[in-house]
Amino acid sequence: MSIGTTTSKFSLPTSAGRNFGQRDWLENNRLPSTIISSQQQLVDFMLKHQLGDRYIRFDEQPSAEQISDLGMDLATESRRKTLLARSIHESTVVLDV
Repeated sequence: MSIGTTTSKFSLPTSAGRNFGQRDWLENNRLPSTIISSQQQLVDFMLKHQLGDRYIRFDEQPSAEQISDLGMDLATESRRKTLLARSIHESTVVLDV
C-alpha cells in the first residue's frame, strides 16, 4: 500500500518554456514539486510493475479550490481539515469498489 501526497501528478505547463533560471525554478515551489513528483511517479511505476494487483495507491488529485489549502511546509488548521476531508473521500471511494 502506498499513500500519496496529492502532488504526484504535478507537471510544468509547456507555456512555461524550457529555459528556466534559478529564479524560475524557485517560483511557486517548482523545483521541490518537480523533484517530489518525479520520485513518486518512478516508485509508483516500479511497484506497479513488480507487485501488479497486489499494489494499491491512494493519491487523489485535489480540486483547484483545495490546492490553495495544500502545500509544502504548511501546517494550518484549514490545511489539516482539507487533508482530512481528502482522506475520508479517498477511503470511501476505495471501500465502495
